[in-house]
Amino acid sequence: GRLDYLANHPVAALVYRHRQHVINLFIWPNTGNADQPLRAQLHQGYQVIHWAQADMNYWAVSDLNPADLRTFSERMREQVATR
Repeated sequence: GRLDYLANHPVAALVYRHRQHVINLFIWPNTGNADQPLRAQLHQGYQVIHWAQADMNYWAVSDLNPADLRTFSERMREQVATR
């Protein structure tokens, strides 16, 4: 993990590996405080999945295929829910 800055705001960046692919998971406080479901998009050739949960924003970014990144994101969401 590391500390990154997005739009001049500090964010936690956790780094995972799945086979030969790197997954960056960026996390920062959610000012809206409302949970949001998983939303997927493609941005500059990278798969991106965003959700909000437990007062935090989560962005998973990778060149991984969409199905595997969704599975990763769903598992992360489940882990947060059990805490």
